[in-house]
Amino acid sequence: MLKKIIDNFIKSRGRRPRVLICNFEPTEKSVEYSDLAIQYANNGFDVDLAPFNSELNHILKQSIENDVHFIHLHLNSYENKNIISELKKKLNQRKKIDILFIVSTENETHEIIKGNILYLSIKNKRLKQSIPKILDALQLK
Repeated sequence: MLKKIIDNFIKSRGRRPRVLICNFEPTEKSVEYSDLAIQYANNGFDVDLAPFNSELNHILKQSIENDVHFIHLHLNSYENKNIISELKKKLNQRKKIDILFIVSTENETHEIIKGNILYLSIKNKRLKQSIPKILDALQLK
């Protein structure tokens, strides 16, 4: 089923979905970049990794140059909205308003969409279960 969803995305967009993974707040239990990258790649995504603790301007530049569909931000809590709002503001200034944000933490278990932000739990490495929801959110853009 997931392969069919990815294939439909490719047919409608002309390429595979592309994600930029960023991790701003590491913890001992933090999901590793490689874990997320492997999960996305194994499910048909093109994956870019931002260097750990990148500055927002670097993430902005990398997301525009690589023409990503969404940015996956791994944070310790959903309350760190300043990172998201700063990135959104900078992207809007560059007229790149179609980039979706995925915000994941290890502490929360809910999954909600607010505007172009999908708040997602990846607790217990459940990313594969959430990929259809991510692709649905991208189709709405």
